[in-house]
Amino acid sequence: LSHQLCGFGLALHAAVSLVAAPQDEPPVKALALLAEAWDGSGSEVQSEPSTKTAAGAQLGEHIRGILEAGTVASWPLGALQMRAVMKALLGQMPPTALGVLVPAARALFQHGSLSAGAWTKLAADGEGFPQPGTKDTTKTRFVQELVESHSDAQKFKACLKRFCGGKKKG
Repeated sequence: LSHQLCGFGLALHAAVSLVAAPQDEPPVKALALLAEAWDGSGSEVQSEPSTKTAAGAQLGEHIRGILEAGTVASWPLGALQMRAVMKALLGQMPPTALGVLVPAARALFQHGSLSAGAWTKLAADGEGFPQPGTKDTTKTRFVQELVESHSDAQKFKACLKRFCGGKKKG
């Protein structure tokens, strides 16, 4: 299985890179790849172990390893994926992209709340992000709320929108 997936990590890196670049139209196919349920459950959120297939579980573990591995910038790919979605919501893509961006962020939680929470914390980090003057307590509260809301698509979307500044004009 790993021989067949050796280039898969490159595909995930490329998809995250496409999402990270400012665009007039969202890269729908790249976002669909990032939003895929790799655990075999057919859902982008972490499923119950009984609903996973053996092959799906193995694939999910392989992808989790790819997402946890450091990149050139030493950030795990999972954190880069979340940061790319956040930056897109901050205005690097049109507001109409919201519907395809949120599933790409939410899909990270199929790899576990601990990993996805750590990736989200890192993605939200940095002075002046998402807005100048955003306090660390606001970022901590956001990460906690996002982790707690990942199983509810509407709450998750609202939390992500709120942190990234709500609706953008344009």
